[in-house]
Amino acid sequence: LALTLALTLALTLALTLALALTLTLSRWDAARAELRQLDLQRSPRGKMDCVLRCVLQLKQGLLESLAVLGKGGSFGADELFPAFVYAVLQTNPPRLYSNLQYVQRWRNPLSLKSEAGCYFTHLQAAASFLDNLASEQRQRREGGGASPLPPLPPANAEAGEDGDEDDAASVAEAAGAAAAAAA
Repeated sequence: LALTLALTLALTLALTLALALTLTLSRWDAARAELRQLDLQRSPRGKMDCVLRCVLQLKQGLLESLAVLGKGGSFGADELFPAFVYAVLQTNPPRLYSNLQYVQRWRNPLSLKSEAGCYFTHLQAAASFLDNLASEQRQRREGGGASPLPPLPPANAEAGEDGDEDDAASVAEAAGAAAAAAA
């Protein structure tokens, strides 16, 4: 009887964890899909809406995971922002800095005081964080010779004539190298 109860409990726990993982992965994929759509949107509002939908997917995934694990309740920016930064890093949105600049330049400043504007600011902070991480990684490697990482434009730099198609890839590469160096 004890063995049957233990096996039933183990199976229930395994199914619960599998369900939490499935919910989280589907939300994670949906959030990343929204970030990939960022460059396809033509209007500043459309770009901000992509960011909003991405964050809402992440928030819902966190809530679902907490509920499945029996840890209901809420969470704040301390839990959400790292997940968002990681989503940006893993997604590597094309022409991220150009899209940030475009929205900054053409979106009505009053519209940035909305929920979508708040999360757009989160995206700017995530890009800045990843840029700083890449800069720190380059500085650490300067003593040992040439840096293997390409230079990144600042988050508020003007896009050149040739664009910045590889800037997000550079940030992702630099952050990955920094994570590998820290391990």
